[in-house]
Amino acid sequence: MAQDSTTWTYTYTTGTGSETAGVVAIQTLGGEAYTPTPSNSTFTISSGGGSGSGSGSGSSGTIDNNANTPLATPTTVTPTTNVVPVKPATVNVKNEAEGLEHIISIIGNVPVGNQLQAIDFIAYGTPTSSNLSVRDRKGVIGDYYDIYGRIPTSEADWLDIELILTSHKPLQRKISQEQQALIDFAKVYKRMPDFNNIYDEWAMYYIAYNVRNVVRNLDSERAAIGTFKSVYKVVPSTSHQWSIMRAIAYTGAKR
Repeated sequence: MAQDSTTWTYTYTTGTGSETAGVVAIQTLGGEAYTPTPSNSTFTISSGGGSGSGSGSGSSGTIDNNANTPLATPTTVTPTTNVVPVKPATVNVKNEAEGLEHIISIIGNVPVGNQLQAIDFIAYGTPTSSNLSVRDRKGVIGDYYDIYGRIPTSEADWLDIELILTSHKPLQRKISQEQQALIDFAKVYKRMPDFNNIYDEWAMYYIAYNVRNVVRNLDSERAAIGTFKSVYKVVPSTSHQWSIMRAIAYTGAKR
């Protein structure tokens, strides 16, 4: 399928014979905009929607108790805003000191060069993360380090953070994380994932990469915490455990 702005074109080759072949229905991966038996080849697909939690504790994000569908992800994403953190003209010394202390605690030394971007992220955020608290942004950097073994320093790294914070999978994959997610998926859902099922696939991404939600559903989260507790015999407390809770709450995967 090819894209030009908002127009998507799909070339279909019919088989032999005189019968007219046509599209029966179209639907996004997230389940939105089902179109029954179109009369022509033009479709309007809604951008769809997203759900959401915030940091490792799921303590931030827009709350909508009617939102519980994960945002379907394209294979590539062009950000509409600058994803690399930038220090503003007005400096917040307290936030920067807190960010510096956190980065030192993660990497074990004083950050230099592009590592300083992580301090700006914690202190000031980006257009996407400015609604998060300093504590939540510290959690985002800590999660990234746990996944990739480094703090973000490149535009590709910051794009992945942008994707994770907006209910998308990152472009840089980490196979060891996905292997662990497979173990957790089997424990929670009592089966192996079906990768032809978009909801199973999303659950794997949520667990592996600590994907956040744009909009939160507190009722779904409360139910998910109960499910998590029944499986693991504890309430979620670590960042990884909260990622499992979000998978249960928002991806639509079922036992």
